[in-house]
Amino acid sequence: MAEKILATYVLEFDDGSTGSLTLTVESEDNDGRTSFYPGDVIHLRLYAAPSSLLSSVSIHATKGSINHSAVTTDTFEEDVVFTNGEGSVSHTIETASIEWYGTDLGSISYNAGISSSITSQTKSMGIGKVTYTAKYLPITYSSVSGDFDPVLIWVEAE
Repeated sequence: MAEKILATYVLEFDDGSTGSLTLTVESEDNDGRTSFYPGDVIHLRLYAAPSSLLSSVSIHATKGSINHSAVTTDTFEEDVVFTNGEGSVSHTIETASIEWYGTDLGSISYNAGISSSITSQTKSMGIGKVTYTAKYLPITYSSVSGDFDPVLIWVEAE
């Protein structure tokens, strides 16, 4: 019997002008798992900045099969540290709200669907719990049973 090998990864692509793509494996989408056996079906998420890139992607794999569903929105909560009124979250923000811990820096502003950056009304230091929505493309990869060779998955967007 073959030994199980764990690989953890987040792939980020950015040319600095048109945007960026991030492909992730989330344990919550895979029954708590982040490592897999040949023949397993693996659920991935593709995030983009700007999120409009999600409508123009092409996804490929060197072996196995890959499919995707319609763009989906999820809600996240993150504690964000603001320095000089600037902070950021993990994904491109569609909508957001904040609950300040301690010093209230006022309302927040962000570029919906464009970036993960947040600016507070008051340019100071503070910490807040940001609740936000972000869009992602659910991807399903079906690996080849009995094949332990590495697989390359790549995404292109226009």
